[in-house]
Amino acid sequence: MDIPKFLLEKAEAIAGNGKMMEVDNKPVTLKCMCCGHIETFANAIEAYNIGWDCPPFFTQIVCCNLCPGSFVAMGCTEKHAKAHERWRAEGRPKDWEAPEE
Repeated sequence: MDIPKFLLEKAEAIAGNGKMMEVDNKPVTLKCMCCGHIETFANAIEAYNIGWDCPPFFTQIVCCNLCPGSFVAMGCTEKHAKAHERWRAEGRPKDWEAPEE
């Protein structure tokens, strides 16, 4: 199956170099769309390997390793917001934690 031209163009624009899923080896600063955490990485591959949802691997959603991008995509962040409240009070954890019921 051929990839539609408009998707290829979008992927090329996100990758910034005309090749789908290829990443420049430039530092990238990302801000999580869920919790607002900001972090700088050597490149997008490093961010992705640590667990960030970010372009060009995930388009239009940028989420840190502690905030599942699917929550943002589906608009289901209410339960996860409790975790954000804990982070503000107790500090940001190093590992991901499942949302409380």
